[in-house]
Parts: sequence; C-alpha cells; structure tokens
Amino acid sequence: AELQLEFLAKQKTAISGAVRLDTGNGTAAGQPNWVVYLDANGNGANDPGEPSAVTDGDGTYTFNSLAARTTYRVMLLGRSGY
Repeated sequence: AELQLEFLAKQKTAISGAVRLDTGNGTAAGQPNWVVYLDANGNGANDPGEPSAVTDGDGTYTFNSLAARTTYRVMLLGRSGY
C-alpha cells in the first residue's frame, strides 16, 4: 500500500496603506475613521459584501487574507468638505 497526500496551497496576501491629508507645510497628517473599501465590481460604490476597513488613529488600514495574484481596486468613501 502506498500513502498519498494531496493538498491545495492557497496563497494569501494583504493590502495596507494610509489615508493622509497634505497639511501644506511639507507634512501629511494621518486621517482616522475614514472608510476604505475594495470595489469588487468597479461601480465606485461601497456595496454590501465588499471588504471594507476603517482607518485607525494614524490613518492606516489593512485588508488581510486576500487572494494572491488578483487585482483589487482600493477606494476611499468620500466625505463632504474633502
């Protein structure tokens, strides 16, 4: 008898970044509590079921456990005044 092992290796990746506001003096301030989302269908809207994240205190966000070798459209949910 021969033992055979079968498995499927699923590669995962992450996307991270930051939302920053140019202060006009050579610095950029991190912006907390902004919604960043992955626009899966390319319609420019944060639809139900699309991954989203809220920026933390220094404006950073991360999407974990994403399929590798895939194109993602990272979008920022707009706010009035910006």
